[in-house]
Amino acid sequence: MGLSARHNQKHPEATGWQKFRPHIYFNLGRLLSYFILGGAIGLAGSALSISVSFWAFLTLLVGLVMLTLGIQLTNVFPRLNSISLPSGLAKFLKIKNKSDKEYNNTNALIIGALTFFLPCGFTQAMQLYAMSTGNFFSGAMIMFVFALGTMVGLLSIGIFTSIIKGKVARLFFKFIGLLVILLAIINIINGWNLLGLQGRLNFSANNTVQDPNQPVQIIKADFTLNGDISPTTFTVKAGAPVRFEVNPLENGSGCMSTIMIPGLYSKPIYLKKGQLIIMEFTPKSPGTYPITCAMGVKRGELIVQ
Repeated sequence: MGLSARHNQKHPEATGWQKFRPHIYFNLGRLLSYFILGGAIGLAGSALSISVSFWAFLTLLVGLVMLTLGIQLTNVFPRLNSISLPSGLAKFLKIKNKSDKEYNNTNALIIGALTFFLPCGFTQAMQLYAMSTGNFFSGAMIMFVFALGTMVGLLSIGIFTSIIKGKVARLFFKFIGLLVILLAIINIINGWNLLGLQGRLNFSANNTVQDPNQPVQIIKADFTLNGDISPTTFTVKAGAPVRFEVNPLENGSGCMSTIMIPGLYSKPIYLKKGQLIIMEFTPKSPGTYPITCAMGVKRGELIVQ
């Protein structure tokens, strides 16, 4: 939404087809990459899973790009309008005449393909499902059909932003700018949660020496789709092993499909009704660690004393 709105704001003279063309190639790139990479993770399983640190930095990067786009759309700080995005994104966003090679269809295809790696809870849920198949074709079709379904919404945004003009367009771009800024802030907060630094920054205490003779600290929670986890706050001691048991009373969905504790247990686990989740770890540093999904959305906290 932010990319297409900014693109059309900068090129009001372009025809509707010129504005809409990048969206077609962008979505073709998504379909191809989701099929190929979906098959790859289906065949290789967790061996091709992406590290949480990668998700964290990518989430922060996406948040910063969205924040820049949102501010530019609102025109609150005109000086920021001179800031350019990385060349690949800039080429996708800009439309010129056929003789100008600034834009080409290949760039739009590549950027669409790279959305496979964007930190989205719905995409991650489908990727985990594809990994569980152990089959190239099954994984490929799961991700392909997911991309096909989400393409409807993406193309609809492209069509709408391609046809609006004049005063309506100016008001729409400002509204989209505010919305993108809000979503950017959420992404930045989620990326910070995924880094797992919050706990270590909350306390100045040194690392606690692990004592293997300490009894295991068992904490439990239930998961429901509407109520998230219950309870949401837990307290344990540093240096002693912890066993965190989560009982899913419902299947996870979208952003609520996984659970993890960045900095303590950084492997997202899929929430499936009736399958008890067990996370075992030993917290070495006192602090307050967020309990999140794979996107970094906070759903509770673990206090380590």
